[in-house]
Amino acid sequence: MTVIFSVSFCSAQGAFSLAELTHTFQTAPVPAKTAFVYPFVSNNHKQIAFIGDDALFERAEGHTSLLAALGLSAPGGGRFLDASTPAVNSAGQIVFRGDASVPSSSGLFLYSGGSTTQLVPDGAQATSGDVIYPTAPAVNDAGTVAFLSFTRNGLFVASKGVIQRLVAPGDAAPGGDTFVDFQSCSINQPGDIAFKASLLSGNTGIFLASGGAITKIAETGDFLNGGIIFTFLGNSSLNDLGQVAVAGLANGPVAASGVYLFSNGGLTVPVPNFTALPAGGTLTVVTAASLNNSGQIAFISQTSNDSSGRGSVFVSSGGSLTQVMTPGQALTGGDAFTSAFGLSIDDSGRVVFVSRTQQRTDALFRYNGRNWFRIAQQGDPVAAQPAFSFPFAFGLSTKRVLVFSSTFPGGTGLFSAAKANAGDVKLVAHVGQKFGNQGSIEGFFENFEMSAKGDVIFNSDLSGGHGIIFHKIPGQNLTALVHASFDGTGDISPDGTPFLGVRQVSINAKGQCGFAAFTSTQSGIYLSDNGVIRLAVDANAPLPDGSGPLGTVSSNALNDQGQIAFFAQPFPSPNGVFLASAGQLTSIARDGDAAPGGGNYSLGFPDPAFGPALNSAGSVAFASDLSTGGRAVFVSSGGAVSRIAGPGDAAPAGGSFVSADSPRINSLGQVAFFGHTSDGRLGAFLFSGGSISKVAASGDTPLPSVTFTYVGSPLINDLGEIAFGADLSDGTVATFLATPVSGPRPAGYAAQAATQQRLSISRERAQVLKARHPRPLTHGNRGPVTQ
Repeated sequence: MTVIFSVSFCSAQGAFSLAELTHTFQTAPVPAKTAFVYPFVSNNHKQIAFIGDDALFERAEGHTSLLAALGLSAPGGGRFLDASTPAVNSAGQIVFRGDASVPSSSGLFLYSGGSTTQLVPDGAQATSGDVIYPTAPAVNDAGTVAFLSFTRNGLFVASKGVIQRLVAPGDAAPGGDTFVDFQSCSINQPGDIAFKASLLSGNTGIFLASGGAITKIAETGDFLNGGIIFTFLGNSSLNDLGQVAVAGLANGPVAASGVYLFSNGGLTVPVPNFTALPAGGTLTVVTAASLNNSGQIAFISQTSNDSSGRGSVFVSSGGSLTQVMTPGQALTGGDAFTSAFGLSIDDSGRVVFVSRTQQRTDALFRYNGRNWFRIAQQGDPVAAQPAFSFPFAFGLSTKRVLVFSSTFPGGTGLFSAAKANAGDVKLVAHVGQKFGNQGSIEGFFENFEMSAKGDVIFNSDLSGGHGIIFHKIPGQNLTALVHASFDGTGDISPDGTPFLGVRQVSINAKGQCGFAAFTSTQSGIYLSDNGVIRLAVDANAPLPDGSGPLGTVSSNALNDQGQIAFFAQPFPSPNGVFLASAGQLTSIARDGDAAPGGGNYSLGFPDPAFGPALNSAGSVAFASDLSTGGRAVFVSSGGAVSRIAGPGDAAPAGGSFVSADSPRINSLGQVAFFGHTSDGRLGAFLFSGGSISKVAASGDTPLPSVTFTYVGSPLINDLGEIAFGADLSDGTVATFLATPVSGPRPAGYAAQAATQQRLSISRERAQVLKARHPRPLTHGNRGPVTQ
């Protein structure tokens, strides 16, 4: 059920009418098909538990069943919000992490004998007194469950209703180091537990807890076969004999890297990197390993005869290698494997693995020693009405709000919600969406923007191998502005060489698109205007003070005048925020410079919360860490930088700011930003006319029975409207639009609002004329590109 409401919030400086636009459990306009199929676990009876679109599925005896998913009833009277990190034993019991709405409690759940019960709720207390928030479980046939805690307070074991802490941060680790954090665990039938942990020295180790003692299996920095281990790839695998396998890399001889095997107290490398393959070539980098009770090891490795660096699947048995899957290997229906990234092997030698394919994002397969069979894949139909799970606002035009959300089914998507009609939500794009014969959109959308006109631009990868900048004009098909690929098959850039990669994007109301990209000879920020692409900011251009090139550029913002604000990393010169305007480059803020209001800028790395944001007047809003602690928001306008809000500054309704970041600025000079205050509030604030008002924050009550527990980074348009996403006290999430209803208006507000209304009418008329006289979109050298 979706509740749509409007309520007014008052602050010391003004008031806002607050309307809910999208909400958890609200119907989502996506196909009822899976988009993600990962992670998974399997047992010796061909039973597989896997996560698809944040829901738990079981594959057994040739049938797939849905066990826990968004909207399904959870123990305690609430509804599940998602499911993750499954574990299964040979008795067919499945333990998983589930989040649920009130009155249910989130935590670990047990599915057994056709019913689901709560095993360890969030907030449960161990015998040690630790309050825990469990995740990443492992279970054996006795029903003993090992798991980690979100609160980073250790590795725990639950057995017969008793929860005990096995090891915690601060405990002494074998070899004289100290445990700091725990990353994964597994348990065998005797109750031994293998786990991966970070150490105070900065090293990472693989350890085995058995019989009350903890043994170090391997640690980064250890000497092995003449080399020094420097990383472990993937999680460790434990069998019932107490043997442990894990993939690792070492500096030194090739015999020191590959599959590590701990057995009888010693560490060997039974499958080293650069092992010769039966069909030619060699292994290059082993990235994951799984071990069964027969000593067989299934593993994923890159190979010398595949320059793309994709993963093949192998089984090592009795000293011989069998290649189970090869990238490029044909599948039925004209598809083909591309890369594996997860696997397990049972005691019969059956291998279950996940691979991407040319036409699909994920697919789950089982190999029986002769053939492989598809278990589940992206695009499988699901008998459920798609619904939003965690919708958050990420863009705002004069008419619509850009919402980013996961859905079940459907995976992750971008949606356009109407401001004036909460039920009007349209799909922009979603993971798994087919794009011609080039494959499906895969992975998370990396970054995305909505223009004042309502156009959306974003970048993502396709299953076929290209990285693409996509453009979605309301009412039209998804189009590709730029293709990039490391294999040299991307679009030709202005320097005559193919684009190899594309990154951050921006868009203005004219439909011009900015994006960061690189080729084999050039990198920078490019501008696409009516299909013509040019280099707007050259990463090799000198800094304003003449000291070396800009270096790596990112986080670009584009206004209607063609000005571009961006973040640059000009090593070894200090990082900074810059503005490119009419061929001139201006430094806005540099790492280490004195910041207005006290302290120095600390811009050690590009952070989305730093911005920058840019309005039509060329004013730049940005945030920075401070040498004195916390973060602050600043605005550069007319050559001067002013501090808007930061640590110690007065906050509305009492108290002070602890930190402020994620600024957005409109054409009126109003700045919306995220703030953390001394009274514990996390929320959206507005700087306007020289004063700051609270838009919404944790603790506010939008409905009598629901409060905000977290309010995300706000967005603002030229009408002064503010959109944001928020976590609610009932465990759900919603997006909201705040409209100013009283209080002082900034200078020029009425004229600006009237201009926006005229522009809106003009655009509507232009769309009517365009529909009567359609023309194809063109994109650089590729010609018309449509879905």
